[in-house]
Amino acid sequence: MPGETRGVLVLGPESAARAELLDGKGRAIASGSLEAGVSGVRVDPRQVTKLNVLDRDGRILRTEATPSLGPTLGQLGRARAR
Repeated sequence: MPGETRGVLVLGPESAARAELLDGKGRAIASGSLEAGVSGVRVDPRQVTKLNVLDRDGRILRTEATPSLGPTLGQLGRARAR
């Protein structure tokens, strides 16, 4: 995310409508709408351990455990098909 804002850039399939970011206890700590499968979600990336990418009906399209996400630039997590 640009500037001083912390966040996670979510890239999913074009049909993805929403992203849900979860902490280590499985609680949703942030979510956001996706446009054409892409958006930035404001959240402390150090708190994120899982990412769900959902369609308009709330079905999970992709999911990824993200234990390697950290606060430094250049680290990317990749979502895979569920």
